[in-house]
Amino acid sequence: MNLRIAVWNVQWKKPASASGREIHQILSRSGADIICLTEGYAGLLPEHGHQILSASDYGYGTSDGRRKVLLWSRWPWSDADVIGSPDLPPGRFVRGHLSTPAGEISVIGICIPWAGAHVSSGRRDRKRWQDHAAYLTALRNVIAAEGAQANLLVAGDFNQRVPPSHTPFAMHKLLRSALGDLAVCTEGSLDGTGKASIDHVAYTPALRLPVVSAWSASGANGRQLSDHFGLSVDFQFTG
Repeated sequence: MNLRIAVWNVQWKKPASASGREIHQILSRSGADIICLTEGYAGLLPEHGHQILSASDYGYGTSDGRRKVLLWSRWPWSDADVIGSPDLPPGRFVRGHLSTPAGEISVIGICIPWAGAHVSSGRRDRKRWQDHAAYLTALRNVIAAEGAQANLLVAGDFNQRVPPSHTPFAMHKLLRSALGDLAVCTEGSLDGTGKASIDHVAYTPALRLPVVSAWSASGANGRQLSDHFGLSVDFQFTG
């Protein structure tokens, strides 16, 4: 069975805006079985499907339906979890389990804090990379708890390029440690953009032969839809 996951940080575009309506159309036509949206709204996702939304407060207060992480699937979710660990910075985690025609799979959606989280904005009680490091340290235990035999996807905004550039090596080392044995299929310069992404998909061996494609951050009329381009990954799922 082929399995497609789409990943996109949509920079808080509202569903009723011109950009939001175009984002909704792109996602609805993507052919994705699973979508991980970051910095978005539920109304951007396809109507027909099933959603899990992260907790509303991600440390900067709540605001008119914004969510840091949203997971959508064409199949119903079970065992939904929006906490992950009390040690994770809040509002940036979603986990759910899917029973697909090919077998069982767990999906974790994440939005790792950027280097400046709560440094000069928000609570202003952090040093650069502090929340990023705390998130990765806690995420390691969450992923390890899934077990070596579990079919697992981890997707979202990692706020790091892979391999690293302009990122302290210590932070990249923490990322690799957090992911454990998962492989990252979205590393390096991506075809269609010529750029490296900070949005990624990591996967276990049961998800084979990933084919990665990207779509532009600009809309049909040249309007910028986001400061991130979108990603689509096709797997052969052996179950």
